[in-house]
Formats: sequence, C-alpha cells, structure tokens
Amino acid sequence: MRTKLKLSRSFLIAASLTLTALGSTMAVRPLVAAEAPAVEDFTAAASQQMDSLIKTGQAIIANLASSTADKTNLLGKMILDNFDINAVGRFLLGPNWRAATEAEKAELITLIQTITVNAYSARLNDYALYKFVNRGAQMDGKSVLVFYEVIRPNNPTPINLQWRMIKSADGPKVVDAIVEGISLGVTQQQDFSSIIASKGKGVQGLLEELR
Repeated sequence: MRTKLKLSRSFLIAASLTLTALGSTMAVRPLVAAEAPAVEDFTAAASQQMDSLIKTGQAIIANLASSTADKTNLLGKMILDNFDINAVGRFLLGPNWRAATEAEKAELITLIQTITVNAYSARLNDYALYKFVNRGAQMDGKSVLVFYEVIRPNNPTPINLQWRMIKSADGPKVVDAIVEGISLGVTQQQDFSSIIASKGKGVQGLLEELR
C-alpha cells in the first residue's frame, strides 16, 4: 500500500534541504571554538560525516550514466544508512512508544523509512542548486549540532540549517533537522500526537493515517 506523505510543512522543508545538502557544493568555515579533546573528537567526527555524505551525494547525482530511479535508490540507501530511524521513531511517538505493541513499532519504523526516502527523492532535480556553508559543530547535551548556511539561487538571504547527530556503534547518525530554529522532530512529534488523539485508536490510528 502506498505511503501517504501526510507530513508537516516543516518536515518537507527540512527533508528537501537535508538531501539537497547531499548533492550540493559546500564551503567549510569553522565557527565553533575548540573544545575538550573527547568532545572535539565527536564534533569533528559528526562534521566529517556530513562532509562525506555531501561528497557521496554529489558523486551520485553527477553520474550521468545513472537513471533518476537509480540515483533515488542509491541516495535512499545512503540516507537510511546514516539516519538513526529507530531513535527517530521512538522520539516521534513520545509517550505513546511505551503503549505501542512490538508489531506497531516495527510497522511505524518501516513507514518512517518509506516516508523519509520519498520526501527526499521528490526534488532530485533541484539538489544541485543550493550551496551549503559549513559553520562548524558543537555539543548540545549528548548530541552534536552541525551548522550550515544554505545559499539559494537568486536569493541573498541564507537559510540557517542544523543537523542533530548522536553517537552509534557505526559512527554519528542523524536524528533531527532544524530549519530556522524549527525542529523537524518536535514538529512531527506534535503532529503524530494530534493524529493519535483525534483518531482515538492509539498508535493504530496513526498507522492508518500513514499507510
């Protein structure tokens, strides 16, 4: 069954900006002061991980021999490999996560994966139009925020974009995007809570809406 993209405007903005970054040019201009060695290692790793994603995305999009479908599949795999979708799912459900059955949790994670890839692939032709200026990274609690300014064609006003990344056994993983101070995760959590409340069916009501 085809997944509906019933997501907030903030999600779609953040989604398009996030994958646009993977296929855009980037200039590095460190802004954040040096920190303690252990913290500095994590912030540097997170920033380098984003650099790597951008370079890989550039190579995929620039490959003239690949079809749009092939590029979408490769970018989708790259996104899922570098996002902690399980952590995102737990956060988006909030208190409802504890009440959800294992089957409901598993289906939600699958739906979020599909929604994420579909949202990111919707504007593949636009991905090379923006330039991202890396403004450094800093710790925020147990996570790292990686800062960018997004420069758009024919628009002198940059967009402030941040990626929130957490530690994992496989290196830093993305768990949120923040556009002009608006958290994708917080906004979508509010939307999910509203759907659950209005449907009156618990997590099943949310799953029905997303299927």
